[in-house]
Amino acid sequence: MNTWVGAIMYPLGILMYGWSVEKGLFVIAPEVGTFFFGFGLMIVFSTVTTYLMDAVPGRSSSTVAMNNLIRNILACVGTIIGKPLIELVGNGVLFSILTAICLMSSACIWAIIKVLPHVYRLIWSGEASGDIRMI
Repeated sequence: MNTWVGAIMYPLGILMYGWSVEKGLFVIAPEVGTFFFGFGLMIVFSTVTTYLMDAVPGRSSSTVAMNNLIRNILACVGTIIGKPLIELVGNGVLFSILTAICLMSSACIWAIIKVLPHVYRLIWSGEASGDIRMI
């Protein structure tokens, strides 16, 4: 349940930040958006890290390290392309696009909760093909 709250809270924080900066609102409005973004992301990160540690016993440090590597690479790319995109489309539109991407990526939470247990059941019962069991 907490993950759903975070998965909704951080995209809405992004949206609030982008449009309040675009409209030139008082400094507190973007800060409130930043708070919701940070708090929601903190909830999602802690849940994802816990899941990664439990999902791959014996290799939890590798999965968490890979998660951090991918996240930092994406942060680097976002930093490089952020300024030109803001100049091209503006804060409001760019952060609206990012909000849509974040909300669509929340489907991963649904997949983990609803679909993954069925996949694991197939793998461990032996009904899946040999290639899948190698995971």
